Amino acid sequence: MNTTSLGNFFIHLPKTGGVGTKNMMGRDAKQMLREKTITEPYVVCDEGMTSIENWKTFGTSFKRVIRENKIFKANCVMSMSESYYHPVFADNIFTVVRNPHEHVLSMYFHCTESKSHKLKTKMPSLDGWLEHWASLKEHHSTSKTRAEWTFKQFNCFNPINMQSRLLGYPRTKDDLKDRFRFVGVLSELDTSTCIMAQHLSGATPSRCNCDDRRRRLV
Repeated sequence: MNTTSLGNFFIHLPKTGGVGTKNMMGRDAKQMLREKTITEPYVVCDEGMTSIENWKTFGTSFKRVIRENKIFKANCVMSMSESYYHPVFADNIFTVVRNPHEHVLSMYFHCTESKSHKLKTKMPSLDGWLEHWASLKEHHSTSKTRAEWTFKQFNCFNPINMQSRLLGYPRTKDDLKDRFRFVGVLSELDTSTCIMAQHLSGATPSRCNCDDRRRRLV
């Protein structure tokens, strides 16, 4: 492993399909291995909420007991965590973004329905939640502290500019091109993961073959 930086890193923005991305790429890797498109197995290794600044603690390989006397081993071709953009610690950075309106709704319903959140603090109605954050943003508009930097309310997500904040406030498409190897879109996750697989392995999953009507993306 490179001792001065992380090779490939995926910023998992909460509620933008990070788990789905990881699972889809894992299935692609297994399929390509069976079809001998690639010769070595690989996985995307999930580091949870560990900051990218602690990248030296990230795993470099994955091992799991499949059945007695048989162990599956694979190299971590990319690490992922719910971290933030940082230009120093990774050579190639990937992420997936989501329509902002859908993203905010997904955060709200996660806060009201997820077992890990719903019992911590009673959530208001959707309108009440949106009004709370809109009011907080307005309050901070004339202060030095930006609303998106405030502590979480209701023991859950701060929805104000979350994607922009965690991606380092890119102002233009050129900013994104300069900072990221690839930025996928949740609404086009099939296509986005095809492109990421090509970046990471140099091979194309069979489902991504648009000339094959049985496997083409829809």
